Amino acid sequence: MSAMSMLLVGIGIAMGGIAAEAAEKPEVQPYLRTGSQYVKQRNYQQAMGEFQKALEADPESVAANAGMGNLYAGMKQCTQGIPYLEKALRIDPNDDTALFGLGACYMDLQQHEHAIPYLQKALHIRPDNRAATRALADAYVRRGVVAHDRGQPQQAKTALQAALKLFQQLGDQQGIDDMTRALNEMPK
Repeated sequence: MSAMSMLLVGIGIAMGGIAAEAAEKPEVQPYLRTGSQYVKQRNYQQAMGEFQKALEADPESVAANAGMGNLYAGMKQCTQGIPYLEKALRIDPNDDTALFGLGACYMDLQQHEHAIPYLQKALHIRPDNRAATRALADAYVRRGVVAHDRGQPQQAKTALQAALKLFQQLGDQQGIDDMTRALNEMPK
């Protein structure tokens, strides 16, 4: 698994499985708790089984749908995870775990423009989500590259400036240096 996948699974499941557990039906909570423990142990197949049991107990469980979707996303099986994440968002459009997971999936599928609104909303809800901040910065970098390749220097500059601001928030010196260099190389 890539570092991004591990962040997605670790952060996404921990937030979706444990933090949202209190809002879930009592019969779902033990499965969410056990599934989250399996994720922490990197036993993803067992975790998937627990989230599936939670979904059987309550198909409308936001945490179980987000957890299952994020598990698939973390295993680089985004096409399987997206329906779960979308369902979680139909039930609770402000679930930051599902928003981040869906944004990360679209990044993984090279659909960067589609990822941006989900990542922006996830950060609006939970501004301290460093993984979402990094994913959004990456999406803006990709937006800038595409705009540059299309001969749209102003759109490229705007996207790279947005990425620079996020890298500054993260304290990512390499990202700051790369964005500063790219912006300085752009025609004035």
